[in-house]
Amino acid sequence: MGILSDLLEWNKLDPVDEYEIHRNNLIYKNFQHNRNPFIDFPEWADYIWGVKVGNIINPLEDKINEGGEYVPPQNDDIQKREIPWIPIIIGVAALVVVVILIIAIPSFRKKVAKSAKKSAQKAVKKQIRSSTKKKK
Repeated sequence: MGILSDLLEWNKLDPVDEYEIHRNNLIYKNFQHNRNPFIDFPEWADYIWGVKVGNIINPLEDKINEGGEYVPPQNDDIQKREIPWIPIIIGVAALVVVVILIIAIPSFRKKVAKSAKKSAQKAVKKQIRSSTKKKK
C-alpha cells in the first residue's frame, strides 16, 4: 500500500493540478457521481493521517463555538492515526491461502484422477486374470 510518511510527503511535493481537478469533475459528472475529497481538499490528508496544518476544518468533527465560528481542535486533540496492521496481515494471509488453494486444487484433482485410473486398471486386469483362470 505504501509507507504513510512517504505518502504524506508525496502529497506535499505533488500538489493537485488542473488536470486532476478536471478528471475529478469528469468522474463525478459522468461515472461515479461522487468526488475524491483529497482532490477538492488536499490538506485533509495531513489532517486525517498526519499533522494538522493551519485552520483546516475536520470533516469528521466540526466544532462550532457560541458565536457560530469554527473552533479548530488543539494539537493535543489530534492524534496520529495508526494503520491497523493486524487486519491487513490477516487479509493478506487469507488471500494467499485462497490463491494457493486455487493453484493446488486442480493439480490435486489430477493426481486423484490418475490414481483412481490406475486403481481401476489394476482392478480390471485382476478381474481379467481371475476370469481367465476360472475358464482353464
